[in-house]
Amino acid sequence: SGTSVTVYELSESQVATGKNFPSQISDNKGTFEINNVGLVSEYVLVKADGFYFNEVANETSAAQLTLYALSDLTDKKILNVNVLSTLEKGRVEYLVSGGKTFVEAKEQAQAEILGIFEISKPDISESEKLDITATGDDNAILLAISVILQGHLPVAELSELIANISNDMKEDGVLTDPISGEKLIFNAHKLEPAQIRKNLENRYKALNMNVTIPDFEKYIRQFIENSDFQFNAL
Repeated sequence: SGTSVTVYELSESQVATGKNFPSQISDNKGTFEINNVGLVSEYVLVKADGFYFNEVANETSAAQLTLYALSDLTDKKILNVNVLSTLEKGRVEYLVSGGKTFVEAKEQAQAEILGIFEISKPDISESEKLDITATGDDNAILLAISVILQGHLPVAELSELIANISNDMKEDGVLTDPISGEKLIFNAHKLEPAQIRKNLENRYKALNMNVTIPDFEKYIRQFIENSDFQFNAL
């Protein structure tokens, strides 16, 4: 609650038109509304900047995190901002600048990011439609990637890791930075999925939300078992 959210209108080539619409998250469920918005283009960038619930540490973050989502609002009434939509931003912009359509760029960038985490799911929903409070494999993937990124990192290191991954894969769609890869696999090995599930269940219960946590654990195991990133225990 209190996180600032800004919607920026973009052209088809993903250039800001100068129109932006500020809002604020109104509750700890992450809800925000932007009404009576006059957009010429259907393309937007959403930026959310604020504190968040850390499901690994079972506490509110000590500092603010900035997340992004690029989206085509055609036929959309709900849009989510998360780590997956943030990771794909730079790659989508690069692909569009190289001649890909927005849809093509989004699909390719998302598939490449999932590949980093040893996940292949061609029919997965767009990143900005995913929701960790909903059931299903697509949402389980988002939760698994979220906790692998988070690990036991403070917010500054999490923000740096997200930025480093995004920048490294921007031009070729592949994570070649060994330090980022080692951090991801280290984080995954040090997670306690059963405790994370309990933390989330208690969190949503406190918010009076009836939520069934999706089966994210299998995607953490899949990453650990199949990743080529070097795990250094110390």
